[in-house]
Amino acid sequence: MLDTLTYAKRLRSVGFTEEQAEAQASALYDAVTSLTATKLDVVEAKNETKEVMVKEFTGVRSEISDFKDSTAEEFAAVRSEISDFKDSTAEEFAAVRSEISDFKEAVAREFAKVRREIAAFKEAVALEFTGVRREIAEIRLALQATNGRVALLNWMAGFNLALTAAVLVKLLT
Repeated sequence: MLDTLTYAKRLRSVGFTEEQAEAQASALYDAVTSLTATKLDVVEAKNETKEVMVKEFTGVRSEISDFKDSTAEEFAAVRSEISDFKDSTAEEFAAVRSEISDFKEAVAREFAKVRREIAAFKEAVALEFTGVRREIAEIRLALQATNGRVALLNWMAGFNLALTAAVLVKLLT
């Protein structure tokens, strides 16, 4: 962190007036702190990211729950049809066997369809997670860029101080 009191003292020691030293120290402090990310900024960014992720996860969980409920209803309907089918008359037993066979094929097709839907849903969730990860990476890059600018300002301040000191030494000698 920038020690403005020490900086101002150094400026006064090389010939700056107290007003000049304080003004330059204040300006340098303002420049450095205006571009520096605080711990609070980082915490807020993390919290915002966490909120987005929680909302996304909640939405996905809700969709999975809805899917489970609708699948359970479909299975209950299938079971009811099978039960009704078993209660049919003995005279139609041969026809019933044929219908059962057809029904089994339909159920197999439905299972295959449900499996495809689940696979598609998994892919959609994976894409959503990829998007969230990308957003997190972008936030991290933005934070890294801010840190780079702060380092450049620190270097410029040091260079300015060294240059000022060199000019003052040259003027005083």
